Amino acid sequence: EETIARRNELEEFKGRTSGEGSAEYLRQQVESFIDEKFEESSLTDKDIEKYFKKMKMTEKAAETAIAEKTNEEDSGADRTELLEKFTTNLGTDIEVFPEDGSEVLEGIDSKDLLRLQNALQDLTGTIKGFQDGSLIDNKQAMIRPQHELDMLDRQTLEEINLCLNASASDPNGVDYGEQIHNEDPTRWLLYDLDFNVTNLMLASCQHNPESPFILNHWMPQLCAYSRYADVRERDFQFTWEDCEKADMNELMRYFQGLGYDEIPTFTPKETNIVNLETEYDQEDMTMAAFENWMDEVYIEDDENLYFDDEDFQPENNVFDFNYGLADSDDVTSFKNELKEFYNEHGNETQAWKDKYVRETNYTAVEDKKGAEEFRGHLVVACCGSDQDLELAEKITGRMGDEFGKQVYVETRVYSHARQEENLYEIWLESYDIELLHSRRGAFYNAKQWLGPADVDDKQLDYIVDKVRYMISDDARYTYDLHEFESEV
Repeated sequence: EETIARRNELEEFKGRTSGEGSAEYLRQQVESFIDEKFEESSLTDKDIEKYFKKMKMTEKAAETAIAEKTNEEDSGADRTELLEKFTTNLGTDIEVFPEDGSEVLEGIDSKDLLRLQNALQDLTGTIKGFQDGSLIDNKQAMIRPQHELDMLDRQTLEEINLCLNASASDPNGVDYGEQIHNEDPTRWLLYDLDFNVTNLMLASCQHNPESPFILNHWMPQLCAYSRYADVRERDFQFTWEDCEKADMNELMRYFQGLGYDEIPTFTPKETNIVNLETEYDQEDMTMAAFENWMDEVYIEDDENLYFDDEDFQPENNVFDFNYGLADSDDVTSFKNELKEFYNEHGNETQAWKDKYVRETNYTAVEDKKGAEEFRGHLVVACCGSDQDLELAEKITGRMGDEFGKQVYVETRVYSHARQEENLYEIWLESYDIELLHSRRGAFYNAKQWLGPADVDDKQLDYIVDKVRYMISDDARYTYDLHEFESEV
């Protein structure tokens, strides 16, 4: 309410002191004050003329200054500059007026004249303050939207309309969907025209990296305005190095125009920033891994299905060629939902559908030569540490050099496993399944695993020789006695 009152007062004041008739208004105000004081006194015109001669500013000089004020539009001079010049010529000290002891204009002494001079100086400062904005706390609130919109070009008006309607779209025709929820959004957009919004956002991140204050109407401008096309080309991606190069002075000017003495700082809670706790203890990670394993291998419907049940089908037999090929309930449900989506939104553009569903088409290539040469599947199970993955890469390369397409190597990473748990197991699935290396067995089950804990060059040579034998025809047609006898 105070701001609106000041705005109305400013409009009224500007109408009197600027434009047509402003010079005459100022002249009338000064003459009215002098005439009022003159009527209260008993002095004559001769007395006034006498004491005007004692002043540094003569009546003629005053009339000249007022005449310059009247001819301002023709000369192109600034009104406030002329008024400042006029008041400066009057002097700034009481000594320029007649002494207090002398009888000058009964009822009017030098203090009254000095007070008149100071009033004129204050008036000059007020005009200048409203012109440069130094007397306005909230410049955004002083904006006259319709007046400012009438002064804009057509392209800028169209871009503002895109922001207001949240209808800006990317090159594929997909709407960004960035909406402005501020009160009186047009006034905010007009205020921002004098600033670089990209720099404001980066400077805000530099000012408070933990919870930068990003105003709601900034992002829609980056999506709609042509001057921010470079931001859209880089897909709104910025680095901390970009933030460090931002102009902090512009951000300071922005908030000063809103009435702030300094750039505001907020906590994450005040800016609605959500802080996700991503650190989990080992128990949480192990439990999550176990739940994932249960989802993969445990099928409740098949758990109590036995060979002699009437519902038992040939494909339920693990030795059947169609075993495991049927879709699970989750996959079947997903396919049904996908089908319904395409039936309902089949007329939409591909760009719109890609926002919700994206399909990737794969080409199945039949490697006949690889299928003929294939003899086994080598699995390297480890945690996700760099040193374990580096060793797995070394093993994969060695197997490729030794066996080519005969052996397929898989690195199976158990993300929940820790380095100190000593998980590094290698086994081959070929004509037989055999464990080739076990770091965990070396640490926790030395009676069963007699090999080394680490895969050095010597152990790697052993694994290569073992794989070479297990994929050979000798291993294929060799039978061990324990396969036929429970006790040897």
